[in-house]
Amino acid sequence: MTGYYRFTHANTGICNTFSWCHTAASNRTDQFGGRSPEDVEAFFQGWLYFGVLFEFLSIGGVSATTGEFLDPSKRFVSTRNLPSKLRKWNGAYSKADIQRVEWIQCASGILGELSQFLLRYSNEGVESARIKCPVSDKVYLSMLVLCYTLGSSGMPERLLNLPQLPVSTLLRRRIETAGWCPMDIARAMRDMSVDGHYYMAAYSKPLGPSSHPGCTEVSCFAAYVDEDTYVTKHTDECGRPPGRDDEHVKIDVGSVIRILRDGGFPVVYWDASENRIHVDEFNADAKRKPVYVAISHVWADGIGNPNGNSLPRCQLVQLQRLVNNLASDINHDQFPIRFWIDTLCIPVAKELKEYRILSIRRMESIYQSSVAVLVVESLMKSVRWEDTEYEKSLRIYFSSWNKRLWTFQEGFLASKLMLQFADRSVSHRENINFYDEKNKSIKQGHCVTFPYKATTSVMSEFVVLRDFVMKGLFGNDDYQALPIIISRIQHRTSSKLSDQAICACAILGKDPGFLFEASRDEHSIELQGDALEEGRMEAFLRMVGRFFPRIIFSTWPRLKRDGFGWGPRSLIGIPTDAMLPDVEGEAAVLTESRGLLVRFSGITVSRPIRFPDLTRVTFHLPQRQHGSKDTVQLKLEIPPDQNPLSGHDADQNRHHHFAVIFSYPLNAFAEARRGPGTSAMKSNFHSLPRRRAVVGTVRDVGGRDAASGLVKPIQIRHCCVADVAVLNPWVLDRVSTAGVDLSSLPVAGQNAAAESESAGTEKGIQAHGVKMVDEAVVAGEDVDDIACMWLDDRAQWLVM
Repeated sequence: MTGYYRFTHANTGICNTFSWCHTAASNRTDQFGGRSPEDVEAFFQGWLYFGVLFEFLSIGGVSATTGEFLDPSKRFVSTRNLPSKLRKWNGAYSKADIQRVEWIQCASGILGELSQFLLRYSNEGVESARIKCPVSDKVYLSMLVLCYTLGSSGMPERLLNLPQLPVSTLLRRRIETAGWCPMDIARAMRDMSVDGHYYMAAYSKPLGPSSHPGCTEVSCFAAYVDEDTYVTKHTDECGRPPGRDDEHVKIDVGSVIRILRDGGFPVVYWDASENRIHVDEFNADAKRKPVYVAISHVWADGIGNPNGNSLPRCQLVQLQRLVNNLASDINHDQFPIRFWIDTLCIPVAKELKEYRILSIRRMESIYQSSVAVLVVESLMKSVRWEDTEYEKSLRIYFSSWNKRLWTFQEGFLASKLMLQFADRSVSHRENINFYDEKNKSIKQGHCVTFPYKATTSVMSEFVVLRDFVMKGLFGNDDYQALPIIISRIQHRTSSKLSDQAICACAILGKDPGFLFEASRDEHSIELQGDALEEGRMEAFLRMVGRFFPRIIFSTWPRLKRDGFGWGPRSLIGIPTDAMLPDVEGEAAVLTESRGLLVRFSGITVSRPIRFPDLTRVTFHLPQRQHGSKDTVQLKLEIPPDQNPLSGHDADQNRHHHFAVIFSYPLNAFAEARRGPGTSAMKSNFHSLPRRRAVVGTVRDVGGRDAASGLVKPIQIRHCCVADVAVLNPWVLDRVSTAGVDLSSLPVAGQNAAAESESAGTEKGIQAHGVKMVDEAVVAGEDVDDIACMWLDDRAQWLVM
């Protein structure tokens, strides 16, 4: 880059300069008053690179010149002198006392201006869609790196209060071009900063699998296993081609079955002198408890076998050697050390399915009772522990072991988790977060923190979250722990989606036996495919029983059966904020009558309409406030990814009674109210603030039961999630937002059957005091306004 030498540094005016420049860019057609792109770029580089750098250093009394940050050719920026400058700066900061607050304020102001520019012209910035960034991608990247490096220096980041920095489009393009998995890219952009992205972009090909057809930003399929084509591999040292089974050694399956039948599980060791696998029993009840190590591995690495309980001799030799090498780590000096591995210890023959289920049900005990769980994974084994933290951390982060659901369960249950590298194994609690290396890098002025961030993001759940769950700190309610557990498995997958509920049960400390019972239909026929997945998920949700109420507003693919239309079909792919707890309020309860009981405000539509008309009409909420002539006007927008009315009895061209449940009370819309002088609100609908809502068909209108006196909830079948907007939010200041208390209304039209719901529900809604529209008008297409009954946040809904 040339032209930066035109910049004349001054110690004042950075904030004012940015404001002036942004105003000029907004008010001029050519953005920068006819200046050439080269001059514009030179100005911004001089101001927001060198100006920021010099001003930041000057806070600590560190002097610098432009020449110190150029390469010998004077054509390129160079940061070779930056670490020494930052070491001086950090030394001065550490000696400062009362001046630290002033230093932080100044640094925050300087870096805040630079971060504001970076965010404005990032892909997510408000300006990027209509105004071209005034600097090239390379100069933008240099500013981004500078802002990150200065912000990561000796001052506590939390005190700087800087926004999350954007992602460099240049680095992302290079990473994508190299063939990285879309899920790995999305994770890395979120979990690491620009230093990690820069290091990734330096690779000519991705770490791990090089082919990712069909992978998405939420799922990687590269490690999926097809049992019909699976090939067990020999070790690299052995050199034999995959698939040769003449070197396979079989375990005595009869001994395995006997041990499982007696209530224990098998542990094994390899006897090279006898060329056989010895089988011992671990049975706590019988006080037979030999010391053993549990092996956690990824089948895609070739150490599995779907056709028999056997492994190549070379694999057995290697596994026994790795386990024996743990002797000092587990304080055990008797050899050979036993081990458990699923390939040998879980029967695979079809006729032995009951024993396979027994093994899976004992998985929690198997991993918790082991003295250590040893992770054997190809990508981690490709690097030595003596190598740099950069290489080690990325291989841990991108390992297939950290992308599989079963291995999450195995690591979570481990009391001592060991990761196997090329030269040694290392305990993840003691060494694997690179915290000391991060602090050393900052102290030296390099500020490379991605090894710490990367490993912490994938390994912290095996420390903090495990301790919380195992020690019962969430209490007896599984729903307290479930959202956190789900958020930690979003980048993990399983070759069989029906295994998700089994793994989740084990993590929660539950016997998954009931899930195998749910694998059959009412005629005792084995469920397959989607039916098996949904059947197990329904059983899992019944086991949990209580949920955070806002779960009903999530946009994930949902179950189809009545009673579970609010529930997720899969635990994978759920947005991280989808199951966040409410600040206040009670749990939603899954009732015996097969529905989730929640309390929210909402509306019931006064007459039956077709589903497509929901987004066309305007809903009016009649006011009960004396003398009020205002009505609140609502409109719905249904995202295209929502498949309304699928999988149940409703027909889109048939008229139904609908209800809408609001995620927030209507007065929350008053935060962004507009005045009556604004142009026609319908034309500005897309600029209005929205809140999430659930749209459902009414099955039972609820109310107070005359016989028992109990308030029955409004029963609705969850159809889809929509966005609701108030067309005239300023009215909310002048009307009552209390709504109707459902308990004050009589019950009518209960238990309207799906095939005749219109008549029964219509009668009930009339009883609630809402005037019905003539049926002749219902069929017309010219009626755009519909009155509704407005229910307050005490209203109970049974969401099916």
